[in-house]
Amino acid sequence: MVAKEVLLSYPDPNKPFTIETDASDTQIGAVILQDNKPVAFHSRKLTSAQSRYPIPDKEALAIVEVLTVFRSMLLGAKLHIKTDHMNLTRDDIKSQRLLNWRLLIEEYAPTITYVSGEENVGADFLSRYPLQSSAEEEQENALIPDSRALEESKLSEIMLYYPEEIETFPLRFETLHNSQLQDAAVQQLRDQEGYGMEEFDSNEYKHKVTWRL
Repeated sequence: MVAKEVLLSYPDPNKPFTIETDASDTQIGAVILQDNKPVAFHSRKLTSAQSRYPIPDKEALAIVEVLTVFRSMLLGAKLHIKTDHMNLTRDDIKSQRLLNWRLLIEEYAPTITYVSGEENVGADFLSRYPLQSSAEEEQENALIPDSRALEESKLSEIMLYYPEEIETFPLRFETLHNSQLQDAAVQQLRDQEGYGMEEFDSNEYKHKVTWRL
């Protein structure tokens, strides 16, 4: 038994994150930690096409996906990624798919180190624990951008998504907006020529908030 009960910690953007990833023949898994405490878990079955990837590609997919899924939390933070696949720590990559994914990974500027499988228990468990798959899940799994998507991505745009139950989410953008209106430094920036801030509409921002820097 890995754990009977697990309580997740709130992420602190001022502290580094440790990300442990792993992949099996049919599944990928990842654990995000801060101060050796779990912040998030991620696991899903591979699609039929992904299950035929070479081992290095599956291991890289686990890294790329956890970075993509938790982008709003991880981008800009100091990251230490642990993988039990030695090849991912090398620079002599020849696979075009891995080269494309390497570009995405480098956006986060992580440190990637090798750890033995015995030290990668959490991610290893999540990559092997039986999960049910469905056609809907396979559609949702098509979130890894290709090279064209990478070229079109804007590093100055960060998308933050509310969960379904907004009332339970610890960060309320309406509260953030009201606090900004009372902040002298923010108001000074707002009054600068060429900088605009639209009025906050809680209905418009219910599902998605976009900040353009």
